[in-house]
Amino acid sequence: MEQFLYSNLIGLPVASVDGQKKIGFVSRVIVDFSQFEILGFLMKKYIFLPEKFIAFFDIADIEKEAVLIRSEENLSDISEIVRVNAIVKRGFNLIGLSVWTKEGKYLGRVTDFSFEFETQKIKQFYTKVFFWSGKIFSRSKIIKINQKSIIVENNMLASGVAEIA
Repeated sequence: MEQFLYSNLIGLPVASVDGQKKIGFVSRVIVDFSQFEILGFLMKKYIFLPEKFIAFFDIADIEKEAVLIRSEENLSDISEIVRVNAIVKRGFNLIGLSVWTKEGKYLGRVTDFSFEFETQKIKQFYTKVFFWSGKIFSRSKIIKINQKSIIVENNMLASGVAEIA
């Protein structure tokens, strides 16, 4: 299954398949953290205009050069989608959350995450401690997540975790 990194999506152009033109750029990824599911993207057309929501099911494809949506008509005001509006108002963002083991060992802050296009589910989280090495761990290692931190299993050296330089 094809996976994408959050960090590679931010700033990507958004283009409509039907109009065959660039209509904006990805400004945020909207995540339902209770399900580890990508709901869609927020898109900005111009700096001074409000962001618009692109539901994941309206995305035709994600490529290295652009996010392709079926039609510009599928863009929604954030306030029209109750679930998305609540997430945006809460200000929740996975990037920057601190990661701790259940025993209280600090593992760093979330710097990135990957997700599968087909399932819309987050697969892995990437952390770093300051600018040094970090860890990659799967969502299955998560015990609890809240507005400020992620708590993971104590056995982080078990399968599903890798060290990164």
